[in-house]
Amino acid sequence: MIYNKKKKYTRFYTMLVALLPFFSMYSALIPGLSITDILLIIALFFTVLGFDKDKQNVCLSRDVNFLFYGLLFIILLMFISMIIQKEFFLENIIRVTRYGFYVLCFFQLYRMVDIALLKNIVVVMSLFSSCYIFLQMALFKFFGYVLKGFVSFWPLSTEGYALTDYEKIYTVIMYRPTSIFFEPAHFSRYVLIAICILLFDGVVNVKKLILTAILCLGILMSTSTQGYCGVALLFVFFLLFYRRRIQSVFLRNMTIILVFFLPLLIMGLLEFEFVANTVHRTLDADISDSNSAWGRLHGFRYFFQLPNYFMLIGTGFGSVPPVWVSSMGFWLYGCGLIITCAYLFFLIKQFIRLSGYAKWLMGVFIFLFITDDCFYNSLSILFYTLSFSKPISKINEYGQQNIICSK
Repeated sequence: MIYNKKKKYTRFYTMLVALLPFFSMYSALIPGLSITDILLIIALFFTVLGFDKDKQNVCLSRDVNFLFYGLLFIILLMFISMIIQKEFFLENIIRVTRYGFYVLCFFQLYRMVDIALLKNIVVVMSLFSSCYIFLQMALFKFFGYVLKGFVSFWPLSTEGYALTDYEKIYTVIMYRPTSIFFEPAHFSRYVLIAICILLFDGVVNVKKLILTAILCLGILMSTSTQGYCGVALLFVFFLLFYRRRIQSVFLRNMTIILVFFLPLLIMGLLEFEFVANTVHRTLDADISDSNSAWGRLHGFRYFFQLPNYFMLIGTGFGSVPPVWVSSMGFWLYGCGLIITCAYLFFLIKQFIRLSGYAKWLMGVFIFLFITDDCFYNSLSILFYTLSFSKPISKINEYGQQNIICSK
């Protein structure tokens, strides 16, 4: 497919959306702001100057306005909750303002996205990140050298990562390479997007399968539990619904054989120390912070300890219990059952309605909403854009019609 030449600001914003997780790691040298926030403000400034005029490259799926009206409802319930508590919390207002800013960026700037370019950049960055994790693993395995995933000459948005003694942690517990992210989980949730694009976007050829295998190997080496589960889910979805899209008849038949030999494959993977350690860390019977499954679930108990009326309306968006919680736990504790159930209903409805890679990306979105903590930060813009944006049908200079955007 041939695309018209995009102007610089379209490329700029498309690259910004694709690289949001990387820019958000570094401070903008302004308290509370990351480089991502500053770049998004610049992109919004472009729209004020009219740079996006007559350049609507994509349209949005149906019902996506729920995100905007849901935000208004979140703000309303937050103030009701704080009135009941007879105290106003600045941190709640700051967090809801930040989340509102990201929703605004999505609605205001999606017109400037080149979807094809965005998907390509995400895949390329995922491959680069996987190669980097191979390098990290090799350096530690053979030379005992810890190659960090961030630069040391620029302040980080989360200072704790810069102060962490990784050598000591990796020696005492286990080695967990992070690629060019803060944590293995951050790496896996980004790479899962690329795997969705490769497997569920159009026909699957040999090249796509090879690239997918590289990304899956990167996730295996990352020792990310949610990455392992995400890959397993996508693998099942692909075999059930998309296997016929494999171009090669031979490879299509090989997938059937692979299913029969799957138990042997799993046993073979468990022979690798980093895989066995990951499974042990996830399923260890000892209930502790080192148990991955317990670490992702035990924060929910703070929600069930709330009074009934706070369980319904929450304690105010941005309020968090004294332990780590996933996005779902964050929303339950801060927004209550009303908002959380409405948001889950919206996501599930979109999963049923969407098609192609957007459908399965929404499936990953729902999975990560339950297990990860990324859906009240800037990464949500990337997921929203890829899930809800479709190229508008138009005739290019060669007389060919681009993808039709049907609402």
